[in-house]
Amino acid sequence: MVLCLAAVAALGLYGFSSFRAAIVDLSELEIPKIIQGSRLAESANQLIFEVERLAAADSDADRRIAAAAVDAQLDVIVELSETEELEDANPAEAILVLDSTLSELDGLVASRLEWDRRFEAFNARLWSLPGRAVDLHNGLRASVRDAASVEALSLWLDDAVAVISMAGESAMRTGLKQAKEIAESLRTRMQVLAGLSGRLPPAAGRDLETFEAELRSALFDAGGLVPMLEERADIARRSAARSNFARSLVVDFRAASGKLSNGFVNAAAEGAARLTRIVGRALAIYVVALAAAAVAFVVAIARFRKRLIVRLVTLNSAILRHVAGHEEPVPVDGDDEITDMARSFLYYVGEVDRREAELRELATKDALTGIANRRHFLETAERELHRAERYGHPAAFLMLDIDHFKDVNDTLGHAAGDEVLKAAVDACGSRLRAVDILGRIGGEEFAVLMPETDADQGMVAAERIREAVSAAGACVGDRFVSCTTSIGLASAPGSGYDLGALMKAADGALYEAKLAGRDRVRRAAG
Repeated sequence: MVLCLAAVAALGLYGFSSFRAAIVDLSELEIPKIIQGSRLAESANQLIFEVERLAAADSDADRRIAAAAVDAQLDVIVELSETEELEDANPAEAILVLDSTLSELDGLVASRLEWDRRFEAFNARLWSLPGRAVDLHNGLRASVRDAASVEALSLWLDDAVAVISMAGESAMRTGLKQAKEIAESLRTRMQVLAGLSGRLPPAAGRDLETFEAELRSALFDAGGLVPMLEERADIARRSAARSNFARSLVVDFRAASGKLSNGFVNAAAEGAARLTRIVGRALAIYVVALAAAAVAFVVAIARFRKRLIVRLVTLNSAILRHVAGHEEPVPVDGDDEITDMARSFLYYVGEVDRREAELRELATKDALTGIANRRHFLETAERELHRAERYGHPAAFLMLDIDHFKDVNDTLGHAAGDEVLKAAVDACGSRLRAVDILGRIGGEEFAVLMPETDADQGMVAAERIREAVSAAGACVGDRFVSCTTSIGLASAPGSGYDLGALMKAADGALYEAKLAGRDRVRRAAG
């Protein structure tokens, strides 16, 4: 009997030791790897957001803040990649490529902002010219007597002011094709201007020709409007291309991180399966030992089994079902090592679930406003448009831009700008239905897709949104700051069911709304 008891005790101790070694391996090796892999993917997600902030920066302060945030996230990724849990992943080469690409993007954004400052200086120079043209006209008016010359001089002044106005408006254009079209238009208008000055008496014509020469130099010479437009367009194109490339690199890095994390999860699942085999072997040995034991041992063995093996089996089953994704409570009753192991497992499961929830939130929501970020909005809108096209239903697409938002940031600070953006989003959301999709495209620009809504209904909804935003605002200290919004509308099937075409049409209508004075709604043709 003593030998039987000793054999049973030895078998139980062996099974428990094997199980404990396996659960320790799971909790101290595999689960920490899952957590570190999740943190790496989370940092990659945050890096995508910071890269978009850097590419969209509209001031040196924004650029420096975004660049510092990008560097901080890269440092976090480097630190994670050097931990013991991730030492085999070796993402150093990918991180070096990322660092180089993001540094180049930062330089391009800085160049773009420098060109914006140059255009501000150029505009100050340009807008001194209308007053000089008026003074020149008034000075020559007394020396011109005949009606034809008076009329030519008046027409000259109108055309000179028109050329300067065209140049000032052209400074807002950023496309290379637009720059070439602007140059051609300005040359044509300058020829008309020269023709008008040629109709005046020689003395008056020379004064006008001197002014025209200065205006022509400001428009076409080195450092003039047209060369600056072409250079800025090239910088903007390169900046956009580098931004897209950088984002693609980060997305690929995030995918690799996710794959690595999934590999850790699979390894943990294999560890849990190993626990099952250990418990199975322990049970089989236990059955043999119990069959050989006398009836006198039945009570003692049953008690031993209840206190140890059944709890191990229950704990193992609960762990396997948790790993498989089933909701089943893990028993944590008692005050011994099994209970401690169960609590450790629950702690690590909770950490993994929490980080997965944070990753899902970062992947779909805009960090400031809480609405859909650009990527999630575009994916959701694409699916909704496919559904509308399949059933032939209408849909309305809105592009919204907060008017003069840069002035709020420059005068009151970015914290005030953030509050104004949140107030505008809340006002916009209050006028939307549950089925409407609202997303932040970038900076102060937002988009809305309204299913089952034709163009006329979309115009009514857009006006309601515009009125709600105009009435909303945010308290910044003891000051109430409000804003307005300009809205462009395009509709399907009028502009087609292609999301890119709808966005382009709505953006064109938005531009028309801004040209018309802002705080209004314009509908795209079609």
